[in-house]
Amino acid sequence: MPLSSPPKHIVSPTDAVLVAKADTENTAIAFTTYTKYKEIVLNLKGTYRIKFDISSPSGSFTTYGKIYKNGVAYGTERSQQTAYATFSEDLNFDAGDLAQLYIKVSSGSGGMEKNFRIYGDLSAPIVNLDT
Repeated sequence: MPLSSPPKHIVSPTDAVLVAKADTENTAIAFTTYTKYKEIVLNLKGTYRIKFDISSPSGSFTTYGKIYKNGVAYGTERSQQTAYATFSEDLNFDAGDLAQLYIKVSSGSGGMEKNFRIYGDLSAPIVNLDT
């Protein structure tokens, strides 16, 4: 029986396979509302492990980070008041979606972010036998 559409692949979360990264460090973040700092287009549907690092080295304010999908808040809000900490979350995306890192600070400036990384393991293709 011929396939009605090409096989589709799904991605599952893992720490072993780095799919994409935007590691550049941004320092002296001063926005008190969420502002986009990083963005990566995901080519395959699935659940990805998203990681990023944030810090507030002065300790006098808090740096917040959150994953957005296509410009809409999607992940869990994370916060850090001291040296860099890595945060990780498994989130579902469709092919063509944008995985984005948004950052803000509680007040002042000096928040920092780096190492926006996306991990995912390509599993066996899903064959669509629907006609």
